[in-house]
Amino acid sequence: MRIEPEPCAIVLDWYLPRVDGTAILREINRAPALSHIKVMVLSGSASAALRAEVAEFSALYREKPSNVDEYCEVCDAIIELCNNSKVATASAL
Repeated sequence: MRIEPEPCAIVLDWYLPRVDGTAILREINRAPALSHIKVMVLSGSASAALRAEVAEFSALYREKPSNVDEYCEVCDAIIELCNNSKVATASAL
């Protein structure tokens, strides 16, 4: 399965109602069409255990924003993640 256009990043809320973030990250890592895409995990929990678990999947962790300035910081981080993905893809060609 190929996704067109391909996303430059996946933003994942860790605590979803029906499935947890661990299960979703496992599936992303198993899917050839998704496994190379950078993942940013958002969560209200700032526990060291959660940060370590997210890092095991080579995903980036960010606390959920609670105000406009923090939302802007997360958006900037996503843009940077996408720009870095494009540079990595171009250098692999």
